[in-house]
Amino acid sequence: MMSVRKQQKKPQLDQNLVFASDLIYAVKHPFRLQILGLLAEERASAPKLSKRFGVSLQYASYHLVKCLDENAGLVTLVETRGGKGERIYELNWSKIRGGIKWPKIPKPFRSSLQGPVAVSFIRQLIAAVESGTIGSRADTTLEWRKTSVDPRGLTEINRVVHEAREQIHAALGDSQDRLAESELDRIDIHLAMAVFQAGGDSAGGLT
Repeated sequence: MMSVRKQQKKPQLDQNLVFASDLIYAVKHPFRLQILGLLAEERASAPKLSKRFGVSLQYASYHLVKCLDENAGLVTLVETRGGKGERIYELNWSKIRGGIKWPKIPKPFRSSLQGPVAVSFIRQLIAAVESGTIGSRADTTLEWRKTSVDPRGLTEINRVVHEAREQIHAALGDSQDRLAESELDRIDIHLAMAVFQAGGDSAGGLT
């Protein structure tokens, strides 16, 4: 009598851990870190990376397309230019910044994962200050404060932030639907929320 081998079910993986795995894979190579750093400031193609960093086109293309796009999904193709079909990439911001539940990321990896997110936001904030767009609209929101809380207060604040994030994501989805269906003006914005323990001379507070 032949035995029937049961097919093993694939585990249901937490998407936050999948993200962590992809990012850890990406930053294992110093050249891929250079690529991500450049793409945090501007779009680029393999030929541009080849000239900028003095590497072969094949080498630049492998790390950009094969590793960061196909394997990790951290960059995305945005356009193809010219007769030679030069492929232009940018950071996949929706994957890097959107909806990450940091408490579910294993603690040893949090700092290395949050670092690129924080640095990219700081660069965008500086760019908005230098260009003057940060104060160009009356409905701009920019608030920062340092304060002190007890453990219960920190838990309550994080609960409120989580609820606000869910509402914001719903509003963003509705806005994307309206933009897709009409000729409404498109306003590019940066949205950030942060609650973290202060460091340095400010240690012990909440920023």
